[in-house]
Amino acid sequence: MNATTSEVAALLACMGAGVLALVFARSAAHKLAEFSFFSATLGEYRLLPALFVGPAAMTLAIAEVTAIGLLLFPDTRTAGAFVAMSLLSLYAMAMAINMQRGRYRIDCGCGGPGQMISWALVVRNLMLAGVASFAAFNTAALDAIPAGTLVAFAGVLLCWLLLTIFDQIIGNRSHARAI
Repeated sequence: MNATTSEVAALLACMGAGVLALVFARSAAHKLAEFSFFSATLGEYRLLPALFVGPAAMTLAIAEVTAIGLLLFPDTRTAGAFVAMSLLSLYAMAMAINMQRGRYRIDCGCGGPGQMISWALVVRNLMLAGVASFAAFNTAALDAIPAGTLVAFAGVLLCWLLLTIFDQIIGNRSHARAI
């Protein structure tokens, strides 16, 4: 049986939501485990008065956890995708503003091994925001696709692996530039 366009879109949207949930899980875990470091990193962006940095850092961490929870369930995936899209666009904008100011030596605050902000990270975040947009507007269920959940799970793992490799390449370039 051939899958229809809407079934393929549902599969891709489910995979996108899964990858976004993993991205935010890594990021939120980092923010919450090393909250003072994240707050200091956020302050380095120099986009907020010092008084607002701590509350903004907590708000961002909570928003990421919220996005994860919403992305995991089909009934709330659209809301989660909009939260993810908003956060990723905000992060891309914050990086772009600082690079326009000539400030490249700021940790991205993305989670995982530290890396400096770069145009590659801006592009990555905008691409992930595009994935979130796709997931927000393609909400069909996977019920019609035989083994749809299994295929989506395998797709999420493959995409996560590719994203991890891409992040490692960006990180390596970032560290090489710092030398």
